Amino acid sequence: MTAPRHHDALADLIQERTRLAGGELLDLVERIRKRLAGMAINPASLAGPELTAIVDQLIRAMSAATAVAVTETGRSIREAAQETLAYRTGRMREFTAALLGAERPSLASALIVVAQAALLVKGLEGVISDHEVGKANAAVLDRARRSPSKVAMWVPERDACVRCLRYAGMRLLRPGDHFPGGLSYDPAGDTTDADPVASPPLHPHCRCELQLVTRGDSEEASLALKREADRSILKGWALDTEGQAARRRAAESLLSSGVNAPKSVKADARRRLQAGDTFTRPVPDGSGGGP
Repeated sequence: MTAPRHHDALADLIQERTRLAGGELLDLVERIRKRLAGMAINPASLAGPELTAIVDQLIRAMSAATAVAVTETGRSIREAAQETLAYRTGRMREFTAALLGAERPSLASALIVVAQAALLVKGLEGVISDHEVGKANAAVLDRARRSPSKVAMWVPERDACVRCLRYAGMRLLRPGDHFPGGLSYDPAGDTTDADPVASPPLHPHCRCELQLVTRGDSEEASLALKREADRSILKGWALDTEGQAARRRAAESLLSSGVNAPKSVKADARRRLQAGDTFTRPVPDGSGGGP
């Protein structure tokens, strides 16, 4: 991205764009939820003209929010946002049709309809995030091409997924180089026939970044990031959205490879794998994360 300390600024930009795009829509969703709860006293009213009017109001608001999200952006983000809008409005119409045809319409069914508007906001956040991350990383690549003394290095978050962590510390040493495709700490997801990767984002909602590093210092920094990624896998540091099976396979594979890590870290990983408990956990706050 544009500087070693850019991450917070980029996150603020993404949040600002998402608030502009979705804040009013989420307020509308909350007001409609309260209205629906009041209508539930007479379930039949949930499938009447008022529900149709609510859906029409939400679709107009969803379209407006999408238009705000893609103001002054390129074609790719506009297309991605429109695809997200089309999917969510399509699901809303499907669920509405089912609700209108139900003998006993329920509040829960009506809320599923309304939930599509809230899910659109989340989808737009991902579209905006991927666009801004990609744009920032493209700027880093451009600066690396123009500065022979610098290289671009892949830097994931400590609780990144098994795919992103595998790229930790990798460098683009020559102009036009790409990262290898299909890498993963999970042996079930590691493949050698995938297309090369130019830069993050590696997948939707990817939080990885490229950073410029002085060429002479890059090897040491690369090794340090790789060690930290190994440690994250063994520690099970992950978001709660990542599956347990992939993380367990990744840790077992790393242990069997003879990874160079502190004995206490490896012993703890083996113990937790054998215990059968939930393997993943959040990155500890504040400290360096334990032994």
